Amino acid sequence: MSDKLTIWKYKNISVYYDEKYEGGGRYLALPFVNFIKNCLPNDCYVKAFEWCAGFGFIGFALLSEGICDNLCLGDINPLALECVNATISKNRLKDKVSYYLSDNLQAIPSKERFDLVVANPPNFYLQNPVR
Repeated sequence: MSDKLTIWKYKNISVYYDEKYEGGGRYLALPFVNFIKNCLPNDCYVKAFEWCAGFGFIGFALLSEGICDNLCLGDINPLALECVNATISKNRLKDKVSYYLSDNLQAIPSKERFDLVVANPPNFYLQNPVR
């Protein structure tokens, strides 16, 4: 992990990330929040999962908005998850957020249950530059 992390602030959560590896999730967080608020039936989900989470921009935005009570993040990149750990630690979210180093769902424990799943597939934003 880089010694010099960038901070993206969304409401009451500061998300730590390394600019070299940012894949556009911070630009997609608000559209995800708006879609879920306006188009899905529940006001609040017990536990959300962000697949291919990277730094967790979308998931942390959902948590910050109160769209989910708890959050689980999964990603294959250990450097991204080091940043996720910094976000959890610095925002005191240990009781609300878990994360796994996982290739797809391979290392996600079978006991985990989610009632909302979101994702920004790898490089989707960068390959679709219309903003």
